[in-house]
Amino acid sequence: MRIFSLFFWTSIILLIFTGIAFVIYNVSVEDNFFKDQAYKQLINVADSKSERVADFLENRKNDAEFLAESKDVKRAFGSKLAQDAGIISKKIKEISEETANDVGDYIAAHPDMTLKDLQESEEFRRIALRPVGKTGYTVFSDYRNQTIVLHPFPQFIGLTNETWVNDYPDIYRIFNGTINGEPSYGFYDWEDTDGVIRKKYTHFAIVEERTADGIGLTSNANTYLDEFGDTMILAENLDIEFRSFQKFKGYSDLILISPEGDVVWTAERHDELGTNLQDGRYNASLLANMFREARDNLEIEIGYFGRYSESEELSLFITVPVVDTDVVSGKNKLIGVLALELSSDKISDLITSDVGLGEKGEVYVVNQYRDHVTSLKTDVIEKSGQIHYAITSERIESCFRDYDNYYASLKGERVDKVSKFGDGLNYAGEEVLGAHSYILGSGWCVITEMSKSDFEEDVNRINIVLAIIILSVFFVGILVAFILDNLYKIERKGVKK
Repeated sequence: MRIFSLFFWTSIILLIFTGIAFVIYNVSVEDNFFKDQAYKQLINVADSKSERVADFLENRKNDAEFLAESKDVKRAFGSKLAQDAGIISKKIKEISEETANDVGDYIAAHPDMTLKDLQESEEFRRIALRPVGKTGYTVFSDYRNQTIVLHPFPQFIGLTNETWVNDYPDIYRIFNGTINGEPSYGFYDWEDTDGVIRKKYTHFAIVEERTADGIGLTSNANTYLDEFGDTMILAENLDIEFRSFQKFKGYSDLILISPEGDVVWTAERHDELGTNLQDGRYNASLLANMFREARDNLEIEIGYFGRYSESEELSLFITVPVVDTDVVSGKNKLIGVLALELSSDKISDLITSDVGLGEKGEVYVVNQYRDHVTSLKTDVIEKSGQIHYAITSERIESCFRDYDNYYASLKGERVDKVSKFGDGLNYAGEEVLGAHSYILGSGWCVITEMSKSDFEEDVNRINIVLAIIILSVFFVGILVAFILDNLYKIERKGVKK
């Protein structure tokens, strides 16, 4: 029987002890080690995302303060340019939409009438062609073909939008905005019958009903601005500047509110335009509450995502008082409140990340009312039309306790320490490993979670890889030890000879 050398048996023993050590580690140490690594990853992601959102919110405050100090905003409030622009645009919009509704009702009541039939109907023309102000009128167009089909001046009928592309690019752009059946509006230059180029404002509304031959129509109400006063020329320029700022910065809306609560201008011309936030239909909305806080405190306020009026959408409003120096007294006086609106999508873009969190892992933000500000991977409530709703879990509640503890400790109060990580059930009742981080001053919590099943699969996968490596090393070690042992025996035989 062949007897191996001491070297061979020593190698075998070391390999066996390595295997035993791996088994002991696997049973008693491994789970805690990998959990610690997972928690570190979850905490790092939560902290980095909360810092990113906090910086984003701080920049939005800077935007509001910049606008409040700008001469253009103060001029808009001081000379009531914004109010003029808001009232006029709202009035033209109402005429356009009312005419579109009446035309839609007429078409619905006469389903067999083609476009040609409508064009030849005096009754239809009386309904469709209306005056707008002293110098304006309504026009109807086929929005798909971008062609005028009804006009107070017959020479315009049949002209397409391409007619204006070179000489009147603004009206071309506005007209082109309706091509997919969407409303469009704005200021543009137009040459009048005397050959003088003057400013006009228009609003295109969509007629819901189609003609018998399937033509989709727009109602275009327009008028010259100078009939409303010389200040509208300046208002038009400010309108463009404000909208450019709103679009460039990615705000959902930019809103100007008088000290009395009148919404005098909005970039998007939503329904609150022209209403009063003190006693109007939006007096209980988030915007109204934020307006009152900014007005009463004379400080910038951030209304961290809440429901805006009856909508299920969550909105964030940043409101800032606009003050100017009174010429007589020399004291500062409130001349208006400026509001910036953000949608929750902007926050979602900042925190969306599941890198290193497994297939089912996610990061999301919850506000102080437990509404999820950002989207979730698991839809736990099926409610038609509702985008955001309240959720809860042990991790979410731990985060808000931790948030409250921070402010309590500043007051010298004794608090029970809350762990930033742990395992448990998430908002959908699934087993997860989780961590949290809060954003000071906001009432928000950032939650990061990794599915426990994903974690266990990762650990099993690592175990399999380690086992394969150890077995491979074991068998390679045996082979190497065997070869070395034989070489050693051969050498010894050579020495004996």
